[in-house]
Amino acid sequence: MVAGALIIRDIGVPLRGARDFVSVAAIVCDATRVRSIPRCTVTLLGSDGTPILAVDNASELSDLERIACLMEHSIEGPLLRELQEHHAPVERAPHGSR
Repeated sequence: MVAGALIIRDIGVPLRGARDFVSVAAIVCDATRVRSIPRCTVTLLGSDGTPILAVDNASELSDLERIACLMEHSIEGPLLRELQEHHAPVERAPHGSR
């Protein structure tokens, strides 16, 4: 995934200014559009794989299409299993720390 690696390298500086999930997702979606990647969705998942919040740049999708896609890829798809198998959960930081 060379394109993905290039995007990550290019968005490092803008990400430093992001203060929340929506800011991070907007930066990622903007970076993909600049690289002519037609559609990007960044999803925040709960520990059980339930989508909590999603940000995308796919204006052609209806809300029903978005929901169907989120459900398919987050709960039934291989991405959640891959994350659970190879990445530890992120612990909540103590109040006031980063």
